[in-house]
Amino acid sequence: MSRQTQPQQQPDTKTRPRLPTPHTTAQPSLSTLLQRAEADPQSLTPHEYSRLQQTIGNRAIGQLVAQPRSAQGQIQFKLENTSLNDVPKLGPYRSAVETYAAALSDAVEDARDMIATKYFVHIPAVDGYMQNFLDNFDVGNNKFKDGAAMPRQAGYWIESYVTKVAKPSVGGGLDVILQPKRGNSRPDVVLQFKGVDIAWLDITSSVSEGHIFDKDSAGWYGTPYVTEVTYAGLKLNVLNTVAIPDKSTKDISGLLEKAKEAYKRQLVWETAVLEKHGFSFGTLMHDVYYYVKNSAVKHEEEMDMEDQDMDNFYSPDVPGNKFENLALSFIEDKIKKKPDPRELAAVIMYWQTMVSRYEKQFEATLPPQYHLPGKKELGLSWVTDASSADGEPLIREWFPV
Repeated sequence: MSRQTQPQQQPDTKTRPRLPTPHTTAQPSLSTLLQRAEADPQSLTPHEYSRLQQTIGNRAIGQLVAQPRSAQGQIQFKLENTSLNDVPKLGPYRSAVETYAAALSDAVEDARDMIATKYFVHIPAVDGYMQNFLDNFDVGNNKFKDGAAMPRQAGYWIESYVTKVAKPSVGGGLDVILQPKRGNSRPDVVLQFKGVDIAWLDITSSVSEGHIFDKDSAGWYGTPYVTEVTYAGLKLNVLNTVAIPDKSTKDISGLLEKAKEAYKRQLVWETAVLEKHGFSFGTLMHDVYYYVKNSAVKHEEEMDMEDQDMDNFYSPDVPGNKFENLALSFIEDKIKKKPDPRELAAVIMYWQTMVSRYEKQFEATLPPQYHLPGKKELGLSWVTDASSADGEPLIREWFPV
C-alpha cells in the first residue's frame, strides 16, 4: 500500500543484467509440478509457478507451497518474517537482499511495538498515512475515534515509519523503490539492480498473511525473491487499555532526527513536483472545470434543465458525469494511462495538502492555478472513500521529478 525513491525507467536490453535461470530440457507434467511444489518449492522456475497459478489458482498454490522449515534449517517458501522465495537463485544479489530483508523485518517489529505500547504518539508524522493514524487517536481519552479504521491505518503507519523513518539501507548496488505499480499490484518495497526487479517485499499483518497470492500480478511468482514481512495483528480492545507512556521512557533523539530528515525529504520532493508540474496540471484541471461549467450554461439556455437526465449529466454528485469524464480523459492524455475516479480524487486531495505545506514552508501564496478545483468541482464528490494519503504514490508515479 502499502512511499520514496522514484521508479526508474527500464534500461536498454543490451545493458540489462541476466538473472540465473535453471536449465530445463522438457516440460514436466502437472502432477510432477505439484509434487515438487509441495516437496521443494525452491526448485520451481518462474514459468512453472505461472503454470501452476493458472491451473490451480493463487490461493491454492499459496497453501500448497507454505511448508515449514526443514530439520536441516533450509528456508522454504513459508510466509513469515524474513522468509524467502529463492526461485531462481539470487546469485550475487542474495547476500544484499537477505541483509535488507532482515533489517526491514527488525524495523517492522520496532514499529509494531511502538503502536502496541502507544509510543507512536511521540513520533512526528512524515506523511499522510502517519498523520491519519495520529488524527484518529484521541490522546485525551486514550482511545481511537474510529476503531474499525485502526487496523488498516496502523498498517499504513508501520509501512511509512519503516520505509521513510527507519529506512533500512541496502547494499550490493541495489536500489530501493517504494510502492511502484506492477500490473495490478503495488509491492511495498522493490529492490532493483540497474532497473531490473530483483526482489519484492510486502509488509502486512499476520491476519492477512498470504494475501500476496490474491494479488493480480505474476511477479509474485516470477521475481527472484518475494516475501511477506509480517507483524502480529493489533487488537483494538487491547490497545484501548494501554496507557500512553511518557516520552522520556525512551531515548529517541536519534529517531526524532531521522523523522526530521524524512520530513525534509518529503518537502523537497513535494516542492519539486509543484515547481515542475504545478502550473500545467493546475491549469489543466481548471480548464476542465470551466469548460464544463460553460457547457452547462449553454445547455441551460437551449434546453429545459428540469429534465432529470440532463441534471445528472452535469451533476458532480453522480458517477460518470460530464466533469468526471472530461477530467479523467485529460489526465489519461497527460499520463498515458487510464486512471479511475478514486485515484484522481486521492491525487487532488493530496495535491491540496502539498500546496498548503509549500505555502506554509515558504510563507508565500501560490497563484490560483496551483490550487486544484476540489473533488466536488471536478465531479468526484461521490467518491467518498478516497484517501489523501493514497494520492502520494500516484503523484510520484504520474508526475516524476
